[in-house]
Amino acid sequence: MSGRFGRRSSAGGGTGHLEISEAHGIHLVHTAGRPPEALTETAARLRASAEEITVLVSAGFGDPETLCARLGPVLARTSPVKGRLVRLVMSGAAAETADRPAPGRMLSDALETDVLAPLGAALVTPAGTLFAPRLPGRPGGWRRFSPGREPVSVGARHPAPRWQQAVERVVPTAAGGCAVEQVPAGLLILPSGTPPEGVGALRYAVPPQAERPLLLVGAAHTRAVPPQAVADVLAALPATVREAVRLVSADGSDPLPVGRQVAALLGVPVEVGSGLPLLVSDPARPVPTGPLTPRTVLTNAAGEPTWRPYVEEVVCEPEGDAGATVRLGTWRPPVSGLRPALEPGAMILDRRWQVVVTRSGLWVGPNGSAPPAETVLRPVAPDVMAVEIGLPDQALPDTVWEPLERLFSALQDDVRDRTQIRLHGDPGDEVLNGMRRLAVRHGLALAPRGWQDAEGQRLSGAGGAGVASEQPAPAQVASVPPEPEPLPSVPPSAEPLRSLAAPAVPPDPDSPDAEPAEHHSADTVTPFDAPAGAAAGTGTPAAVEEPTGTTLPETAGERAERSPKAAPGPPGRPAAEEATVVRRLATAPPRATEAIAITFTPPATVPGAPAVPEASTRGPVS
Repeated sequence: MSGRFGRRSSAGGGTGHLEISEAHGIHLVHTAGRPPEALTETAARLRASAEEITVLVSAGFGDPETLCARLGPVLARTSPVKGRLVRLVMSGAAAETADRPAPGRMLSDALETDVLAPLGAALVTPAGTLFAPRLPGRPGGWRRFSPGREPVSVGARHPAPRWQQAVERVVPTAAGGCAVEQVPAGLLILPSGTPPEGVGALRYAVPPQAERPLLLVGAAHTRAVPPQAVADVLAALPATVREAVRLVSADGSDPLPVGRQVAALLGVPVEVGSGLPLLVSDPARPVPTGPLTPRTVLTNAAGEPTWRPYVEEVVCEPEGDAGATVRLGTWRPPVSGLRPALEPGAMILDRRWQVVVTRSGLWVGPNGSAPPAETVLRPVAPDVMAVEIGLPDQALPDTVWEPLERLFSALQDDVRDRTQIRLHGDPGDEVLNGMRRLAVRHGLALAPRGWQDAEGQRLSGAGGAGVASEQPAPAQVASVPPEPEPLPSVPPSAEPLRSLAAPAVPPDPDSPDAEPAEHHSADTVTPFDAPAGAAAGTGTPAAVEEPTGTTLPETAGERAERSPKAAPGPPGRPAAEEATVVRRLATAPPRATEAIAITFTPPATVPGAPAVPEASTRGPVS
């Protein structure tokens, strides 16, 4: 059990031996004994504030008058109350009945200060913010009570992001018979008639971002959401908010086809995320002491996080009357220590070979060459990180073995089990045998001959779609009982992503190594006439995150390569200068932040509040 506990106060009577304790600066209301572990973990997630007093309530619903009468003196004794907002995280604490005022009103009058309380369910998101969803048969949103005044509705999220008012004006219906719901991160659009999901659903696991709302599209095992419905929702937003929206999928499909159609319908650029921004923990790292930062993660059909794509976002830009082109947005390098080429997304492995990030993984090819169009457009897949090598109809020379050896040895452990090597062209037996040994040595998979045909059939059967569906770290529920999809098919454009398909210009090998920006935005592209060796995307890069993979070192082979006498060995036979391979055992993959659902029993007088156990926990989702 985590948390530091302060003094406890007990009360009997109608509250059933109610106790009030403190953990992480948050007041906890619970039955006799130590507070439930889920309650203290929720308190740690909320984090105390000097301007606010937060109370998590998991008991005493049967007698709210006694609860408030007991809570008031404890708060007054342990904390200066006047002028501070009291956040009463308790299901139905803002609900009034004919014969009973809301607990939020009672506490506000007793303490003579403002109290924030939810009309229905109260959720604590993985990021520690509060959300009051509208569930079937239950109202949603927070109300602010002031002494002697009528309560004021303040929206579904607290603290309120600057885009909250705009997204809450969107009507709950859209084109094609779709429904629009409020979620912590922004809006969710679903086919009408989609069965309701409880608070452990994926939609509640995505934390809100202060700078932008997300538009989540679809849900697992439902019919497709038409692009016209997505366009309806975006068109209903003010221009300043619409420009900041990022389109992501919540049903496991690839959102790019819909994003391109929406951009063509609206005639404005549309940002499309490859995965969902989730809070994940890495079992190989110590437990973080500070706030976590959301990372773009792909999720599988069960809602479990799989791997972090290297292309995190692309931008669909309208072109002509009915088309849209795609350019690279935010991306990250697969390993540290790579020199960036001039073209965004391309990095130098050595004087002959480069690695380029793609939506489906990586492409390794000759410097100055563009990835094949089908590689650039290949959709993201939660279960496979594809490393495509070479060009169609071109044999792989011996010079590729050492850079591949070094790249594969430096890949992050959490992506190894999902990596599949794919060779372009028709490799001969010698190349295939060498690549098979290389893959096995590094714990990677190798696609057999003919993988292009199998991949084409897979995409054809899926309608060309593919995003992230499912359900990682659902929100921590602070007071709700739990309750009881693919995007439309669009043909891929023949035009590849402009930022990735253009030839990458390698820097002058004699120039000093440039440090790569670990997160890159295509809005700041180094022009082709920039000095050799200049880093791409270094004007105003997005938030930087250090890759956790091994830094790619310079090997004896690279040093020898500068001499005309250098000559790597044939496939399958280690050359004298081949890098030493240290095979690391794969560790467990990153996990979504645990979602602990604390279900509280609201008073029977609150409409639509069924009786549920006092506290239950939902364990890790992965």
